[in-house]
Amino acid sequence: MFKSHFRVFVSSWFLVRVFVSSWFLVLPARAGATVFASAYVPAQTSGLVSPFDNPGAAVGGPNGLTGVGTKFLGVLSPFNPAYEPKDIVKIGPGGQLTLQFPDFVRVGGGNEVGVVSNNFLVDASGSGANTNPAQVFGSGVPGGGTAEVLVSDDGANWHSIGAHTFDEPANYYQDAASPYQSTPGNNPADFGVPFTHPISDLNGLDWPHTLALFGSSGGGTWLDLGASGLSQIDYIQFRAPSGGGALVIDAVSVNNSDVGAPVPEPMGVGAILLSVAALWRRRR
Repeated sequence: MFKSHFRVFVSSWFLVRVFVSSWFLVLPARAGATVFASAYVPAQTSGLVSPFDNPGAAVGGPNGLTGVGTKFLGVLSPFNPAYEPKDIVKIGPGGQLTLQFPDFVRVGGGNEVGVVSNNFLVDASGSGANTNPAQVFGSGVPGGGTAEVLVSDDGANWHSIGAHTFDEPANYYQDAASPYQSTPGNNPADFGVPFTHPISDLNGLDWPHTLALFGSSGGGTWLDLGASGLSQIDYIQFRAPSGGGALVIDAVSVNNSDVGAPVPEPMGVGAILLSVAALWRRRR
């Protein structure tokens, strides 16, 4: 009798362990580093502008150094954005770019996704001092490019979160002595930390104060996905207006706190529970 009950206990415990393990296996892994869009969807990408027509340039994170050679090489900073075809993709009027994330992105906290364009601040001194008021240029037009942004949890059904202007600059190193230095810094910024300051907060700031305003954030324009009505997304699409300017994208990142939404498989979980119950009844 004792051995029979013991076998039932061991068998049931094994299935419970399988159930628990299976439950957690369907959860995307928590990222130890910033998560960026990891792929583009060719069938849903069009209208890119040569020579910036490689959609793969928008996959992954920004490069810390931008430019070529020793004369033009410099750190990615609010005054020195990416400008090479290997680093950025340009969406022409009426074009679109569709990217996919490696994990689902939770929706609901606001500022879930950050978009790094090639915006840059106007330098009043040549050493990284903002004009007053601060001015930003980028994406081929003053003030940054605009696009309608749509998101999806399956890549087929799309939900608009409205038109957005991508006018916030980016910063790669928290300890750059100059916004144009040609050597990497030692303390990279985190592109998973939202940048929430309006451009007006940069009015008249010199380089040290500009750097301090960015703090640990890599900058970029941050999007609230709440208007989508979804609880999680896996795809994001940028549609440039047919009568407007172009939009340039360097990278698209995820808020560190919104990475890896749970996506359990109810049928698999239910089947395991039924197996546990059936085994217990048979053994008894």
